[in-house]
Amino acid sequence: IVILIEMDRILRPGGRAYIRDSRSILAEVEVLAKLVGWKAVMVKTHEGIYGDSMVLICQ
Repeated sequence: IVILIEMDRILRPGGRAYIRDSRSILAEVEVLAKLVGWKAVMVKTHEGIYGDSMVLICQ
């Protein structure tokens, strides 16, 4: 959560953060991002049927 708060301070209004990790980690980060007040959307990376990576887009 400390990193998200620092990112929120650094990003300009209207800025975006792209976070890439496994689905399970991003699910936890998505909850925290929404608590900070960001709009967060998780998208697939198209790595194939066995790929577990996703990207969390925060604004």
